[in-house]
Amino acid sequence: MTSRIRIPAGRVTSRTVRRHQVLALSGGGYRGLFTAHVLEQLEDARSVSMHERFDLIAGTSAGALIAAGLAHGIPASRIRDTFERHGTRIFPSGGIKKTAKQLITAPYSAGPLSDALDEVFADKPGVLDAPIAQQRIRLLVTAISAREHRARVYGGKGIGDAIHPLISLREAILSSAAAPTYFPIRDAPNAEPLVDGGLVANDPALVALTYARRRYAVDFNDLFVLGIGTASPDPAVTKEGRLARGAGGWLVSLDRSLVLMTLNAQEELSQRIVEGLMGSHYVRIDATPSADEARYLKLDLATTRSTQVLKKLAQQAAGASLRKPAIRAFLD
Repeated sequence: MTSRIRIPAGRVTSRTVRRHQVLALSGGGYRGLFTAHVLEQLEDARSVSMHERFDLIAGTSAGALIAAGLAHGIPASRIRDTFERHGTRIFPSGGIKKTAKQLITAPYSAGPLSDALDEVFADKPGVLDAPIAQQRIRLLVTAISAREHRARVYGGKGIGDAIHPLISLREAILSSAAAPTYFPIRDAPNAEPLVDGGLVANDPALVALTYARRRYAVDFNDLFVLGIGTASPDPAVTKEGRLARGAGGWLVSLDRSLVLMTLNAQEELSQRIVEGLMGSHYVRIDATPSADEARYLKLDLATTRSTQVLKKLAQQAAGASLRKPAIRAFLD
């Protein structure tokens, strides 16, 4: 990843720099299939492994699962295939029963997601249940302490925060995916009760940038960040009647407007900040679904139609991205 880059006159003199490349993968529930399929298309088109191309890979929620696999050299095609096949088990349709259940407890269990992890890491025995902080992997995973209301950033050896040194890779991923109103709080062994890092870092680009600078002690001129989203539809919070809710309406709303608003707002703000800091050194791959497509892109909707829409959008986004020199530079 070493290349000669001419820094514009007036900032610093021309010099040889090493591209320190960072990959940031957003959270998005089953829409993580979009992320995995984009990565699969990029790896196949350029005959590369993301593990070899990036100095640091960060992920939140579904992005944490994908990032962890990539950091261990697992092909994006296997991650996508596993995610797709396990989707209906992770997010089973429940109709009225599911709606009633979410008023009392989380409607989904972490068990099927843990099973999917076992399949992704099938040829790497012991990795999932070993402490993430002891593994020599270029990985960051975000979560939140439900007890202290503070962000937790777990990572490979020498990269993440020096907290909960014995938390396993599995628990870090499951905690990052424990989205309130979807999954129960994760009472992680060797750690503390944890929830989805998406509430503070659904787009982990800003976190990744900060930790990359700390880990590699490099200047912004040497850092390049590629972010990949989850084809998030336009937020539904502003539909008629929803802004007039009282506290009870926000808390028990079955469309989870408060959680979704938090995830969307954080993601958009993170992108603005990173772009402002890095300019052309930050690029992002995402898709904007049509109104018809958006109907099938809920975080917990894993159906044949939602799978088709996500894969179609991923193929289009990857194809368009490969025509951009700034994105090809990450892969060549």
